[in-house]
Amino acid sequence: MNYNTIYSMDKVFKEFNKVTLKLYNLWSNHMIYTWRWWLQVLIAILPWILWVIIRKKESAGRLLYAGFFTMLIATYTDVLGTTLGLWEYPVKLLPIFPPMAPWDSTVMPVTTMIFLQYKTEINPFLKAFIYSFFGAYVLEPLAVILKLYKPFGWKHIYSFIVFFVIYIFTNYIFMRDNFKKI
Repeated sequence: MNYNTIYSMDKVFKEFNKVTLKLYNLWSNHMIYTWRWWLQVLIAILPWILWVIIRKKESAGRLLYAGFFTMLIATYTDVLGTTLGLWEYPVKLLPIFPPMAPWDSTVMPVTTMIFLQYKTEINPFLKAFIYSFFGAYVLEPLAVILKLYKPFGWKHIYSFIVFFVIYIFTNYIFMRDNFKKI
């Protein structure tokens, strides 16, 4: 790397830090403690409480493994989509956290774990279809109505495909027989 590249990167990081500070000020003065913020707090907590109550205890480790995989992929795709300007979230739970932490770290993984543990005899592609339809055509439009999610040319069918692929990969990881006792 030459000096100009290092200087340019330094300038970009300084600008990034200024924008981060502006976002924090906006969040602390206008987002925190609004009803949309409290809704995100509930979305971040209630599904996990539900999961603890209804989970199959003997499969909890395997389910958490699958849930963590879903959380990781959901967060990564969400960061990618917001970075590319495909959508935004007008209200954030935390100013420095991934774009939609309650969705990425709660709704998607908990829903996936519930789908995985119940009705295991149902074809995983049918379950992926139901999971994806619910996420893309019920929850996303609801998030738009509540002004929690704002897509820019991103269509629900794209989310359907992403959710479908995430569920199929997660199902594959969950069903593998790599969980022998140590």
